[in-house]
Amino acid sequence: FLDLPIIPVTIVMRVIGLLLYLLGCYLALKVLPIGKWGFLVLALSPTAVYQAATLNADGYSSAAGFIFISLVLAAALKPDTPLTRRYLVYLCLAIAALALGKPATVFLLPLLFLLPRRVFTSRGQVTTLWIVSAAAFVFHFGWLYIGFKNSRVGQEIFAVTAGSLSS
Repeated sequence: FLDLPIIPVTIVMRVIGLLLYLLGCYLALKVLPIGKWGFLVLALSPTAVYQAATLNADGYSSAAGFIFISLVLAAALKPDTPLTRRYLVYLCLAIAALALGKPATVFLLPLLFLLPRRVFTSRGQVTTLWIVSAAAFVFHFGWLYIGFKNSRVGQEIFAVTAGSLSS
């Protein structure tokens, strides 16, 4: 509705995507308990930065995955420190961010099994993580199913499958 030229808008979108990726890397670096230099080398490698600066969801998905992994590692490597309510909220937000990413990011959820039982102060915390993880998984793959079913390729596949089932 603003009728802006396409090339400057594309450049701004790429810069914003890169900034979002760098913000995610910064947050992950702040939380990560070990391996900060190794993570920094990988996060700022030319391929990762180029991929984050293109017009796709790769930068967001990588940033969400980095934040989730660093939160899980920070809690898993400090088993004597119980999870606070704030930390649990951060972990749930990271799980929700994974659900909004590309399909492979949801497969990071089994990393939650790294969390030792003694970091949880109540069964409610464990239940909350399971509910949020299940909701993220269902939302993510439900959204993919709806998108695929409404695509032309998906409609052709569903038509062929329905035809073979009826005969």
